[in-house]
Amino acid sequence: MQLDAIPNLISLLALIGRTVQQAKSPLYANHKRIEQSLRYIHEHFHTQLTLQQLADMEHLSVSHYRTVFTDILGVSPYEYILLQRMNRACDLLRNSLLSCAEIAEMIGYEDQRYFSRLFKLKTGMTPLSYKRRKQE
Repeated sequence: MQLDAIPNLISLLALIGRTVQQAKSPLYANHKRIEQSLRYIHEHFHTQLTLQQLADMEHLSVSHYRTVFTDILGVSPYEYILLQRMNRACDLLRNSLLSCAEIAEMIGYEDQRYFSRLFKLKTGMTPLSYKRRKQE
């Protein structure tokens, strides 16, 4: 073995050691506890999701699910779903010819005004202003 390969080998062994240690950590174990519901949120954020439904999926109480979710991701499940919806709305506003009402419905809001209020709260501008700004 060449001497200049030794630092790379040491770095690789250190990385393996950290990965094994991380897999044993409670945070990693908890992440596994919400993996199924996270995947479900990503696939169904446009539908009506309840904490009870997500907690049941992970076999946790609603309270424990909310705590574990928030500890891992730093935001509540509600906030996370809202962020997924707003990210999708931004994408659709930038890249489609859909109306704001159509976009609101596609991401799970029946009331366009409510969607517009949430969008402005999160982005600082109305959906229409965002759409016009991105088209310039």
